[in-house]
Amino acid sequence: MALLMCMATHIWACWTPAEYEGGTSFRIVQPFPDFNSAYTNSTLGETVNFWFGYFKKSIKQDVIRDFFKEAPYDALDNENFASNPFAVAVKKDANASKYLRACLMLQGDTEERWEYRPEGDCLGEAASMLKQMNSMPEVFASRVALLKMRVYTAQKDYEKVEKVWNSEGKSCSDKALQNRMRGYYAGVLYKQGKLTEAMSIYAELGDQVSMRWCVSKFIGYKGIKQLSEMQTADANVALQYALQDYVNYYWHKGGDSFYYDEEDLERVVGDVQKDANRMKQFCAEMAEKSSDKMIWLSALSWMELADGNNAEALSHAQQACKQKGTVLQKENAERILMLANLRNAPIVMNEKVLKALANDFQTLCTRSEEEIASKDAKVSPDDLTYRYDNVAFCPNYCFLMDTYKSALDEYFKKNHLVHGQVIADNMCDQILSKSYEGAASKWQQNWFEALDSSFGLEDVASFCEAIKKKKFADAFAQQLGKKFDCDTQVLNDLVGTKCMREGKYGQALNYLNQLTPNYITSTNYRAYLATRNFGYKVMFQRSQYKEVDEEMIVPTATNFKAEFCKDMVDRINALSSLTGDEKAKAEIEMAHRMFQASNMGDLWALSEFGWSSANTTPNKLCAQARVQLNNALKDCQSEAVRFDVYYGLASVPTGEPFWSLDYDWDEQVSVYKFTRFHPCRAAFDYLVSHRNVRDIVSTCDVLRNYAKQN
Repeated sequence: MALLMCMATHIWACWTPAEYEGGTSFRIVQPFPDFNSAYTNSTLGETVNFWFGYFKKSIKQDVIRDFFKEAPYDALDNENFASNPFAVAVKKDANASKYLRACLMLQGDTEERWEYRPEGDCLGEAASMLKQMNSMPEVFASRVALLKMRVYTAQKDYEKVEKVWNSEGKSCSDKALQNRMRGYYAGVLYKQGKLTEAMSIYAELGDQVSMRWCVSKFIGYKGIKQLSEMQTADANVALQYALQDYVNYYWHKGGDSFYYDEEDLERVVGDVQKDANRMKQFCAEMAEKSSDKMIWLSALSWMELADGNNAEALSHAQQACKQKGTVLQKENAERILMLANLRNAPIVMNEKVLKALANDFQTLCTRSEEEIASKDAKVSPDDLTYRYDNVAFCPNYCFLMDTYKSALDEYFKKNHLVHGQVIADNMCDQILSKSYEGAASKWQQNWFEALDSSFGLEDVASFCEAIKKKKFADAFAQQLGKKFDCDTQVLNDLVGTKCMREGKYGQALNYLNQLTPNYITSTNYRAYLATRNFGYKVMFQRSQYKEVDEEMIVPTATNFKAEFCKDMVDRINALSSLTGDEKAKAEIEMAHRMFQASNMGDLWALSEFGWSSANTTPNKLCAQARVQLNNALKDCQSEAVRFDVYYGLASVPTGEPFWSLDYDWDEQVSVYKFTRFHPCRAAFDYLVSHRNVRDIVSTCDVLRNYAKQN
């Protein structure tokens, strides 16, 4: 509990941590402060603001902020900070120096982090310095009071903490500073066993870690029932937090839960399932007699959804939405009803149901966008990750991204509603983009990449045509697709590229020929294609191209993809007039081009929109290249051409490794290990038996080691 007593009131991500699946799904109380409140700034922000004003704005806030983020306890005497403008200014001011030295000593060796409990010499020196501050100027009066509360808390002298609060903290005119002192006072209440009073303060201040300690005293049915029987305003606040925590635990049970530790829960409640059944019954009873019917019916519905009792959940959710509650509680009940409606939707496609689901989804999207926009505008960017953290505070956003969307996708897949799923993905991606815009860590789920990797050619082609005609296959997509805006050039590129991967070069041209010069010059991949070609001394090998940089980018509008597909169509048509070695050579050349155009080749940008050396799985072009090589093996007549065929079959990836390289530490040599049954084995056997034919084979380490082992 020492941890809790040292907490000030830093705004934490979420008292049931937001990092779990993006946040809690069941939200009847907001575990963070009103973003209009004076407590919006973090403790670091409040400290920076004070010193910025104290030195009459002569030192930049960023300089002060960086000082507190990096300064050790001896920063004012540390040569690393000798030239820091803030440190220099403080050392010239006797009062500022005296006060700040005690603060730095108290915080130990890091920024003002209230979960840190000073120990040993640092605490002793801070306490000694505090005794010398009886005659500080008025501007430091409240700050010295806060310093006293911090020192006394660290010393576990809680009676003195309470006295300072009553004599100086309550009357502090600076609300942000007063809230920090109030957090220490709440810690005293906690130590005195006044948990509900402490929780009421923590809830208002947004002290999530301390709230978690308090709620841990009211785990399960007995704890929640105990709170309900207290019948005080503070107890009612605590009750709603405890209920929220329990119901979210219940939803995520069976996974890696941040809400309760299963062993602790079993120790407190005994039979967890029996406790859950009691909770359901208790929720039903409270829904009958409590004035807060909405939250109890919502909790009961959410637990039934967690158990897969969807019909019962729908009935309770419908009743909950008819009750009175706060805006947050009403939206929570409505979200649960949305999910219950989705869970109870008929498997067979129903236009009326799909329109209703589209309306629900649009509502969640609109609310999420509004939450993100309003909270970003009101949060002070003291922490570089403030936007990311505060997105997790959005109940509708969390529910949309982490609960509703997954259930909607499941429904789409069962009914094969591709158009609806693609539009839903795009709408979610637009919201996600707004949530991370301007943040220190930028990340966007690219719906285009999802469309490329998650859907087959026929589905994407169908969606492409639907976009152009604004006529979608299902009522969900038709309802939302009216406002859907997408660059058809992008879709033409995507469908044409997917056709190419399938070896459908003629069909690919129908889309790729529609690409405009302006679009082509705007793509990133054109730079790779403009600097590479198929002219190799040795087929089926990659060249050592440099990474493309600005100087290498060629301002060309050449439609490389269409040219490749046109060339392949011509080559396929020409095969019918060829026989023997001539036909085999043409098939080898085609295979080489397929390989180079695959994601394993140098011209990967023909068939992929991005490339990573970590991706060792070849796309379909490699498989098609191997088909051409096997055809060439049947058609070839001379040993020279047959050698080329086997060289290709040994070189083009199959999707599973033929060999791996280990290291023998005893012998201190590299050791090749080969897969016993593999499509490349026949080609390697042939090349080993003809390894003196060409230097590239006779000097190949892999082949030499293969020959030794076989």
